[in-house]
Amino acid sequence: MNRKYQRFISMLLILLLAVPWIAGSVHARATPPEPGGGGIITWQSLNDSTIRLSWTSATDPDFGQNTLSYLVYQSDSDDIDTLQNIENGTPIGDWETNIQAKDIPNFSWAQLSYFNVVVKNGYGEMAVYSMLKIASPLAKLNQEIKNYRSAVRLDPSIVPTNVLTALNDTEIVNTSLLADFSEKEQLAVAEMASDFVPAGGYVTKSQVQFIVDAAYKGVLVSQKHSLTDIGAALLDLYTLLSTAKENFNTDQSDQIQEVALKYTQGTEADRNVIAYMVKFNYAMSIEQSLGQRTYALLQIPMIVPSFNEASATKENMLQTLEQLYGYQMLTEQAPVEIEPFPLDFSKLEDLSPESEQASLLAQWMLDKRPAGGYATVQSIQKAFNAFFNPEQVPDPTPTPTPDPTPDPVTPAPSTGGGSSYTPAPTTKQEQIVINVNGLNGTHLVQIPITRTTQTNGKISDLVTFNEALTKAALDKAKQLGQTTARILIPDAKDAVSETRIELPRTVVKQWANGGINLEISTPNALITIPAQVFTGYDQDLYFRIVPIKQDSERKSVEARAANDKLITSLVPNAHVQVLNRPVEIETNMQEHEVTITLPLSSSLPADATARQQALDNLVIYIEHSDGTKELKQGKLIQLEDGSDGIQFTINKFSTFTPIVVDGLKAAQDAAARHPYIQGFGSDFRPDVFVTRAQLAAMLARNLSDASVPPASGSFNDVASGYWAHDDILLTQTAGLMKGMTDEQFNPEAGLTRAQLAMIAYRWAQQHSDSLVTAGSTAAFTDVDANSWASQAISYAQSAGLMQGYGNSTFKPDSKLTRAEAVKVLNILFKRTPVTDLHSPTFADVPITHWAYGDIEAAASK
Repeated sequence: MNRKYQRFISMLLILLLAVPWIAGSVHARATPPEPGGGGIITWQSLNDSTIRLSWTSATDPDFGQNTLSYLVYQSDSDDIDTLQNIENGTPIGDWETNIQAKDIPNFSWAQLSYFNVVVKNGYGEMAVYSMLKIASPLAKLNQEIKNYRSAVRLDPSIVPTNVLTALNDTEIVNTSLLADFSEKEQLAVAEMASDFVPAGGYVTKSQVQFIVDAAYKGVLVSQKHSLTDIGAALLDLYTLLSTAKENFNTDQSDQIQEVALKYTQGTEADRNVIAYMVKFNYAMSIEQSLGQRTYALLQIPMIVPSFNEASATKENMLQTLEQLYGYQMLTEQAPVEIEPFPLDFSKLEDLSPESEQASLLAQWMLDKRPAGGYATVQSIQKAFNAFFNPEQVPDPTPTPTPDPTPDPVTPAPSTGGGSSYTPAPTTKQEQIVINVNGLNGTHLVQIPITRTTQTNGKISDLVTFNEALTKAALDKAKQLGQTTARILIPDAKDAVSETRIELPRTVVKQWANGGINLEISTPNALITIPAQVFTGYDQDLYFRIVPIKQDSERKSVEARAANDKLITSLVPNAHVQVLNRPVEIETNMQEHEVTITLPLSSSLPADATARQQALDNLVIYIEHSDGTKELKQGKLIQLEDGSDGIQFTINKFSTFTPIVVDGLKAAQDAAARHPYIQGFGSDFRPDVFVTRAQLAAMLARNLSDASVPPASGSFNDVASGYWAHDDILLTQTAGLMKGMTDEQFNPEAGLTRAQLAMIAYRWAQQHSDSLVTAGSTAAFTDVDANSWASQAISYAQSAGLMQGYGNSTFKPDSKLTRAEAVKVLNILFKRTPVTDLHSPTFADVPITHWAYGDIEAAASK
């Protein structure tokens, strides 16, 4: 190759190598496009679900405008304002060349939306326009409702002023119909709009208009005074509400429509009774806001029974009679002036619900009901009266001179032409409406209770939840962010001897799915049932609360407690005093942990020193129905009325009595310092596996009950002379340890880590002042979630009692050494490891041993 060609090839290579550098240099010096129109993005609405974004084309010194590409980003927060954070948004479509507008379909007016446009040139250099915020009136309304509902959870007295302001935007709804309303009435509409907002906020303007219209009609009901006008206003309201499903597709709209149809499809008789109860509720609830009273219009039809239920049985008919008579008595005793209840069932006063006459009456009302139902309250009253006033049967052989005071003729009862009876002293029933509230006093629903007065003067209450009221309570609680629904059962005169609360199985399932705690509040006890307790409980549930009011019964409890070995083993000849009153709580929900709070009223001493001394020695004396006894420490709390209460957890229901035992705290402190481990001569043998018998002895020495169960409960492999016989039976009776079978305890077998976790879990459930719950065992690969010890292992880990191994295993079947067992038990018994170095108690546990402090603490007085 000659020199000329070599030079040409060399130059060509130099150019090829230089091109990337040249191109890079040119690119490095390139500037990004410049957004046009100052970067401003505008928008316009095309229809209810589409908007159009517009902008001015960008310019670029190296590329023509028709070559520039654009991409639109959307976000629900203001985090797409720069090129660096634009990826926080969601791109809409792909890059498009030479466009100045973009249509956004499926646009939601319910929330704030942010948009930005990115422009890119041929070098890939990019720039962003100025971020656009679209805050529609609907989005503003949803935000104000969210703010109001958050605020009202903390302070129920707050009014929705800002919600009302947002509602008055004519772009959302036509509010001209509210012009004649007072501010109070307009705020009631805003409150209703806040109560019925869907979970994700209002999506369309038509939804808001529907609720505003309904609230408007609801407030109009409150302006009426005569039953005729109230009934007409209710018909107008419920007719609108019967179309709720056309605007909302939620469970709440199903419930609203069901309530509305009960009124609109009911007979005049049904509507008259509901209208009366609406008027009565307004008269009785003047302390509630107008919004709350308007909201009650969706609850009253659910608690007013009808004579015209197509599937009604004789039992249903009798229940309807009793419930309406209860409402009648409630209105007669109310401290307000109102016309008489539209039905007079006073003759039920002398009729026992369990009597044959009551059954005959129920059947009579069914038989007399026309095919289309009772049309008017007059027809119901006529049928009712006819049962008690049959045609008189003439005397077949009248005497010429009749007795001026003849005996009345009393025909035998009959289900045909009529019936008669001789009144006798019997029970009396009345219906009372009570509140179900959130913990901060927020009103959820109202439910009826039946108060029965027996002939001996004994008064009992029955509270029964139905599915409709339960659903209403759960829905309202979730809407308002409440975690607990509290049933408030009053007894202002301290006259009620027994309160029974019943939840049918279907209602229990609703609570399980609802995730809301349930509280039963009476003047004598507060029962808190965590939501998770309902899960898996598949039967009817009841609670029965019986306060022990008689002084003689209180003194009897004091005497039993003073002589109980639970107390005498700690404080012989102790003086025992009952605080306030004992209360018996019975339920079919056993082995489920709930919290009980007993009021102490004014039973604590006023003097500060005496008060503290009483609190130090205060315990709950528990007498279980199976004959066993228990002492439980409680936690002093302040009740809502400012008085004192004692709170504790329990999973076994019995008679609970707050007592003060003089000298108890000092005795317990002394008992807690007793050693609970023993060695083998001078050795402890810390690395030897602990046996089940040894652990039973350690537990028994920390139990306050020193009594020994009868030998009938013993195991075949634990002879009466066995060294740990009494300890094993004691821990079995205490519910801490169980046999490997019904007959075998295996006392010399080693104890596994899973078994100790279960024992610790049971101890904590019995001795903790607060609710003991288990977390998740997902951290351990060798513990199945369905394992018998899964929850116990989870608790042991979360409580710091036991830990897993480095490979994410727990080794549940591995055996524990005596030292490891003591380490766990010291945490459980709240014994602090010994830190001062002194002569070791055991020769094989020197000061340098890892468990020295724990073993010394367990062996020391």
